[in-house]
This record gives sequence, structure tokens and C-alpha cells, in this order.
Amino acid sequence: MNKSGSLRKLTQHAHFRALRIGPTLIGLLLTMTVIPFPSPAATAPAATLVYTADTNAPIPGGMATIGSSGVTYFSTLSTSTTRANVTALNFSGTQPKWKFIAPGDGPDYNMFAVPALDAAGQKLYIGSDNGVFYCRNTSDGSSASGWTDFTVPGSGDRRIRSGGALDPNNPLGSTVYFQCNDGFLYALDANTGSQRWPPAHTGNEGGPPVRPLHDNLLSSSPVVGVDGSLFVGSTE
Repeated sequence: MNKSGSLRKLTQHAHFRALRIGPTLIGLLLTMTVIPFPSPAATAPAATLVYTADTNAPIPGGMATIGSSGVTYFSTLSTSTTRANVTALNFSGTQPKWKFIAPGDGPDYNMFAVPALDAAGQKLYIGSDNGVFYCRNTSDGSSASGWTDFTVPGSGDRRIRSGGALDPNNPLGSTVYFQCNDGFLYALDANTGSQRWPPAHTGNEGGPPVRPLHDNLLSSSPVVGVDGSLFVGSTE
């Protein structure tokens, strides 16, 4: 977790040399590969501060981006004076490009997971500790057209601490999956937010056990196999 609430860019230059090897040297090279060769110590790449969150709010983890768009997305946690949000940074323009501000104050509205993007880079999906799963336009952070935010039913632990997984090839239509700390995995229509099928029990009630210095743990994010199979880890 980045406790300072800042983002840094690392730049490193490397030079590569191509060698043409004759057939008489192949045996020698294969023999020599098992011998460790000393190498000079690596030099740490330079870091440049590119963005600081309001009131140094914590940036909990990973970032999402699409190709060479020049835009990256990440979540920022709440503080005593600022709300949680998803931030879009545009490295070739104004910083930030936009923010999706949580609808309420305090940690109950934090968004911990890495945002998930569709293949076209037009939609961003993320869940919150308030039990709501959102879909936003990557162009401006507004709610995606036709989408209704999905609220996990019930009154127990409804924190969504896993990232979303998209399956654009689902026979029922494009589908997004996420795991909730109520112990169930949910499947939503990726275009509307409606449920595809009843939630599947995963045994992930409460999420991972709290450990010293690690009180805000993420739950396993589902992944979709090439054959459409769905895999997810659990605390059970």
C-alpha cells in the first residue's frame, strides 16, 4: 500500500546488443549457461513525482490502463476531510483527467480493488466497501449509459474487495464477475448491471483474516479461462 498518497514514474534505459553465433559455438554456450557470471550492480531507476492525492489520501494498490491511451486509473481511499474516489490520470494533459467521487463520507465507501477495464477501454468497473458495484465511462467518469449500479443484497459484510473479471464471450452476453465478502460470487450483465444468475457460494465470508499491519486485505479476484470456466480463490 502506498501510504504517502503519491504516484511516481520510473524511467529506465537499457541497451541491447544482438550477436550472430556460429554453429561451432553452440555446444560451448550451452555448457557455459550453467556457470553463474558476476554482473555489475544494477542502478535504481530515477523516480519522478507525477501526482499527489488530496490531503495525501492513501492509494491502496494497483493501477489499470489500456495500451497507449496515456490514461491510467486507480482508487484513492477516504480521509477525515476527503471522500474515496477513483482517479483517472492523463499523462499528456490536465491532471487529473477526472475523479469519480464516492457518494458518501468515510471508510464505508472506500474502493480498494484495482479497477477493471473492458477491452475497448471505454468502461471501468469497480466495487466498494458499501456493497455497490459501479460502471463508469472512462471518457469522463460518468455512469455508463444503460447501467444501474448493483447493490449486494443483505445487511452483513457486503464489502466488495475483489476486482472485476470481464467475459465478453459469455453465451448470455458480456458479463462481469466479482467476489463479495458476504461469501458469494456475483455475475452481472456488463452493459446493464442486472444479475445474470443467482450468486454462487464461495465460502469467502468476511474476506481474508486480519493480520497485524494488514487490516484492509483484498479478496481473490475471479478470472475467466479461455473455455469460459470461472476460477476464484476463497478463505474457506
